[in-house]
Amino acid sequence: MRSIGEEILGEQGEVVISEEAGDYRPEWEWLVGKERLQSAETYRPKKGAAYRFFEMFDWMKLERIRSAKEDGVKWEAPLKAYLEEKLWWALFWMKPLEEWWRKELGDGYFKELRGLVPRAWPLRPIELPPEGVLPELGIQSWSELEGFSQKARELVVKISGFSPRAWGSKGVFLGSDHPKERWVQEVKRALGEWSTQPHLLQKFSHPVSVTHPVWSEERGEMIDGKWRLRLCPYYLVTGEKVELKGALATLCPTDKKLIHGMEEAVLLPVGTVKRPIQGP
Repeated sequence: MRSIGEEILGEQGEVVISEEAGDYRPEWEWLVGKERLQSAETYRPKKGAAYRFFEMFDWMKLERIRSAKEDGVKWEAPLKAYLEEKLWWALFWMKPLEEWWRKELGDGYFKELRGLVPRAWPLRPIELPPEGVLPELGIQSWSELEGFSQKARELVVKISGFSPRAWGSKGVFLGSDHPKERWVQEVKRALGEWSTQPHLLQKFSHPVSVTHPVWSEERGEMIDGKWRLRLCPYYLVTGEKVELKGALATLCPTDKKLIHGMEEAVLLPVGTVKRPIQGP
């Protein structure tokens, strides 16, 4: 872990962490040392490497970073707000963009991502022609969502982009977990906010359960338990090369459907191992 930090930051680089992410300061102090941590709210960029440990929804609070010239500053990860837009999931499934995605990703990666990314639709208030149908939903108008049964409401409404309602899991609404009246209310609100706060509709994919040992303070030993698992891969760009350097595994109680914004969870670093290529 520390070697990765040195690889990113070099000798003079700094970690810029926001107040909102302050709970992770102890981990960063252990990784890079207290003297290399800087507060995002007061940080003034300078030449060299800076690791961004703040999300772009904090952008308007970071006046010094916004107003400073970026010449000579190497941000990891780059200050690209559009990469944090959830609407990408819906754009990935749009028929007019299919050939563009296939060309940019390559046929193999395109097919693999189609198998991984749950189907999604932009919640845009438009009228379809009489012969038009929203793909896979089988409806001609968003108003038909109001008649969906609880089983058919295995759909998630998500805020795309930055919103005070979107941090943690607060910007995610699972239709099957709520009565019909709340479902109708949420869909109507999402459609009404399209021009100022876009939303998307996405098929809900149930998280998998795994067995993994964790430390028990009460028993003073490692014990096996069942958990919901989320994996967040971390890719580092070196020159023109993109490498998978590791992942963050989040273990949450099995009664949680939405793995985000947990009061109790276990965070585990995941490494990568290069295995020899097996022969035929």
